[in-house]
Amino acid sequence: MNFTPREKKLLAVLGILVVFVLYFRLLLMPQREAIVKLRTEIQAYTDSYNINLAYKQKVEDMDSEKKILGQKLSDLRAVFPPYANYDEIVVLIKEMAGKAKLSIESLNFSEASQVEKVDQKKNVPGNTSSGTGSAALQGNPAASAITDNGLVSMLGSLGFQDVTGGSSRQDSRNTVIPDGKGYVVSLKLVAKGDNSQIKSFFEAVSGLKNKVAVKDVEIINNGINTLSANISLDFYGIMDKGAGEYTMLKDGTWVPMSSAGKSNAFQPYEGYQGSIAAAPAAQTVGILNTNQGDIQNGKAILSEIQNYDFTMRILPYGSNMAPPTVAIGSRSIAGNAGDNRLPVIYGDNKGVENVEIYIEEKDGKFSCKYRTEHEAFPDEAYAKTIPFTPSSKDLRLLVDSMPRKFSEDRSGVNINVVNKTSRTLYIRVLNDDKSEPRVRINNPGDRISVSYE
Repeated sequence: MNFTPREKKLLAVLGILVVFVLYFRLLLMPQREAIVKLRTEIQAYTDSYNINLAYKQKVEDMDSEKKILGQKLSDLRAVFPPYANYDEIVVLIKEMAGKAKLSIESLNFSEASQVEKVDQKKNVPGNTSSGTGSAALQGNPAASAITDNGLVSMLGSLGFQDVTGGSSRQDSRNTVIPDGKGYVVSLKLVAKGDNSQIKSFFEAVSGLKNKVAVKDVEIINNGINTLSANISLDFYGIMDKGAGEYTMLKDGTWVPMSSAGKSNAFQPYEGYQGSIAAAPAAQTVGILNTNQGDIQNGKAILSEIQNYDFTMRILPYGSNMAPPTVAIGSRSIAGNAGDNRLPVIYGDNKGVENVEIYIEEKDGKFSCKYRTEHEAFPDEAYAKTIPFTPSSKDLRLLVDSMPRKFSEDRSGVNINVVNKTSRTLYIRVLNDDKSEPRVRINNPGDRISVSYE
C-alpha cells in the first residue's frame, strides 16, 4: 500500500499521539498517583513524628517535675516532720545541751496538738489543707486515682501510703490529728548553767533544721555564775501517719545502747569518755557506720558553707527518683521569706540547664532572685526580689559540681549572673570535671570573680 507524503506525516503524528496516550495512561498517571500517595504518607509520618517528639518532651519534663516534687517534699519533711518521736527529741536536747555544756534537770512533754491558724510572728505553718499526707491525697477523688507508676513510686518512697485508693495505714501514732494538718509538740525543760552555756544552747536550737520555736524563757539567779533556766520549746510538723520510717536525727534512726549501769540520760556514766577514746576510728552511730575523720571534714565543710550567701549543687542526670541535676539555695535569706517558702529551687536536665542569679543594691540594702528552667524564687513570675543580708563584706557563691564518669553524661549548667551592687561577687567552683566542665559562667562582669578548684 502506497501512502502519500501527507498521509505518512499524519500516520506518524497519530503514532506519536498513541504512544503518548499509552505512556500517560499506563505509566505516568499511576506514577503520579503513587507519588501523591507517598507524599501523603510522608506528611502523616512527619506529623506523627513531631507529635511523638512533643509527647517525649512532655514525658521527660514530667519525670523532671516528679523528681523536683519529690525533692521538695523531702525538704519540707526535713523542716516539718511527719510525726514527732519523743525519744528522738530527747536525743536532740541531749546533744545540744552536751555541746553547750548545759545541765538538764528535767523534761516535761505535752501531747501533740493541731495547729489551728498561722502565727506570723513565730513563722509557724497553719492549716495546710493542701496536704502532704496520705489522707489529703485520699480526700480528693481525682488525686486518689493516680495511675502513673513513676509518681506512685516517688510517693511510696516518701512514705505516702494507698495513693491509688484504699484505707490509710493505722498504727500507734496520734490518730486525733488528721494527716496533712500542722501539729505542735511542746516541751518544758529545766536546766542549769552559766550565761554563755544558756546562750550556746539557744544558738543550737536556732541551728536546728526542724521548725522549733522558743515559747517561754524564765532565768533565775541561783548564785555566783549559776543560773536556772525554765525553757518552753514548741516542735512543729505536718502530720502524716503513713510516712513510714522517718527520723529527725542527722545520723539516722536512733538505736539505744546498753546503759551499763547508767542512770541519768544527760550525764555520762563512768568510763564512757574513755571507751570512746579507746575505740577504733570507725564508730557506730545509730544504724550508720561513719568515720571520725569524715565527720570532722563534714563539719568543716558545713561550717564553710555558712560563709557563702548562695550555694549551688550540680549533679549528673539520673532516672527514676534520682536527685535533680541543679539545686540553688541561700542561707542569707532565712527569715525574710514571708510566705514560709523555703529559699531553694531545683532544675533537672539531661543536657544543659540555664540558670540565672540576680543581685541588686538599693540604698545600702541588698536583694536577690534566682531561677532555673523549671522554677524561680521568690515568685514563679520572676518579677520580684527578696531582701538578704550578706555574710561578709563581699558577696559569695559556692558551686559544687561532680566529675563525669560516663560518655553519655551530658548534664551541666549555664550560669548567668547579674550583679548590680557595689560589691564583688566571688564565685568558687569545686570538683568540676577537668576535661569537660559541667559549669559554665556566661560573660562575668567587672565585679564578678571566678575561681576553679
